[in-house]
Amino acid sequence: MFDYRSAMEAGHKFNEIVAMRLKEFGIMAEVPEFSFAKSQAEIRDYTLNDKDVIVGDRVIEVKSRNLAFTDDPSTFPYDDLIVDTVSGY
Repeated sequence: MFDYRSAMEAGHKFNEIVAMRLKEFGIMAEVPEFSFAKSQAEIRDYTLNDKDVIVGDRVIEVKSRNLAFTDDPSTFPYDDLIVDTVSGY
């Protein structure tokens, strides 16, 4: 059975990693405090309004996958990268 809470907690840790890396390059980035939806209504609200990383007035949506690669772009195992939506990019 899929452990939704554990997946959300793991995702939040990736948000923090992305924000930390941005800060290393002098970009002010903020990760909202972790919270977990407790009802169907909250799940819908989170889906519409939750923010992964905030940079100024922009929101960066962070996605994670179980792939191994390093800081060297040549180790990324695919030729293409998919951006889900332009409006979310």
